[in-house]
Amino acid sequence: FTRNFADQFYCFRRPAYYSFLFAAHPMESWHRGQRPSDPLEDWPRTGGGLSMVWTAGTGCALLSMNWNVYSNHMALARTKQETYHWPDYWDLDKQFDEQTNTLTAWGSYEGLPLNYRRSHRFLDNRIEGHLELTATEALELASLEEQLPLVQREGDGNTIRLLAINGTTIESGQVGSAVAVVNESGHAVLFRFSAVLPMTLQEQTPGYRGNTAVEQSHISRVALALPTRWQPGDTFALDYSIIPCSAAELDSLMTP
Repeated sequence: FTRNFADQFYCFRRPAYYSFLFAAHPMESWHRGQRPSDPLEDWPRTGGGLSMVWTAGTGCALLSMNWNVYSNHMALARTKQETYHWPDYWDLDKQFDEQTNTLTAWGSYEGLPLNYRRSHRFLDNRIEGHLELTATEALELASLEEQLPLVQREGDGNTIRLLAINGTTIESGQVGSAVAVVNESGHAVLFRFSAVLPMTLQEQTPGYRGNTAVEQSHISRVALALPTRWQPGDTFALDYSIIPCSAAELDSLMTP
């Protein structure tokens, strides 16, 4: 099924998975001045990223939260002055194409000359995603990372593997093109990217201050390094596929 709740929550149940995303900004704009500068503070974030990807074999593989800047499915920017920037909550437009089951969201980054456009197409056996970033002025960042908040909780049996283009497991900090969440039962979810990029794995995202439940969370962060130097009009695009599968199929699925 496909469900649209108030043009805010979009839910997709398919034979291979269940997924939903939030694409709206119901909070009134007078709250803008309350935006925290501390990256570990809770704050509503949107921008077309996925909220959850669940399969019967792995449970939640991806779970996007607003606990801190590291626990949300988005491209996170960090300046050389150590300020953090993400898609502007209030500058969000979106369109849902019912014929192709594709949701597209676009807008700008708060405090940066950077625009984004992100889309997801929900097929029966996979999700096809696209991210496009465009600079409107010259920009030089300390880092810009496409991040995946993935779940490896004790007792669930999920582990995270970073994969090279040939399917071999790599260490955090090396160059790769895919990430797999693998359950001890042999089920997996593959996140395969169109580019080969430096990848890092942070085993546990830090909790925001004063929240014990978040501090004990086991949401892990995989980050793909994106370009940090931009000239006006520069564009970077990244395609990705999210594919429920078995662990035995991972090697064969590394080739599109």
